[in-house]
Amino acid sequence: PHVPDNETIEQFRDYVDAIIRSGNKPQGQRYLSKNNNNILRLPALQEAFPNATIVIPFRDPVQQALSLRRQHRRFVADDQADPFAGQYMAWLAHYEFGANHRPFCFDEQALQRLSQSDPESLDHWLDLWAHVYENVLNSAPENALFLSYERLCDSQSDTWNTLLERTGLADWPGASEQVFKLSSKDHDESISDELMQRTQAVYEQLLARGI
Repeated sequence: PHVPDNETIEQFRDYVDAIIRSGNKPQGQRYLSKNNNNILRLPALQEAFPNATIVIPFRDPVQQALSLRRQHRRFVADDQADPFAGQYMAWLAHYEFGANHRPFCFDEQALQRLSQSDPESLDHWLDLWAHVYENVLNSAPENALFLSYERLCDSQSDTWNTLLERTGLADWPGASEQVFKLSSKDHDESISDELMQRTQAVYEQLLARGI
């Protein structure tokens, strides 16, 4: 977890303000930050921008773990083909995937466990998924929007319209034309009962809180 000091928060406020002003657009322009590292500083972000809307996407844990591992393998291949790729991501402080993979950790016990597990195993990414979302559920502001990928892709669900309304973007041009298609992969790997129970319990909490 990252708790930035007051000076850093003020500098970030100034930075966001400068970006918005540079757009020279009508009042109501938005600043969008998509950054996985933000999960490490949700309370500070809410304090810095009390009017901000924090959206936390999630999906079925096994499917998300499979996706995370695919991305990791892709980054590893990129690192091997061109070492600069890994150096560049490290400069940006993005260690989610690749040769420089450093799992998000919110406590020392998880740090030791996840640092020693094999990123090639599906269990590693499921354990990481559960650990991250367990802590995000506790650290996210009460008004944060938890967004289910499965619900978003369900044509019978009103999740997309709810998201637009809650973020004040219902009048966004082209919003009604957006179509989301569910992507899922099969696998034949065994997963421990304990890990499946843990991830499903967290997933049910996310769904209960989700829009």
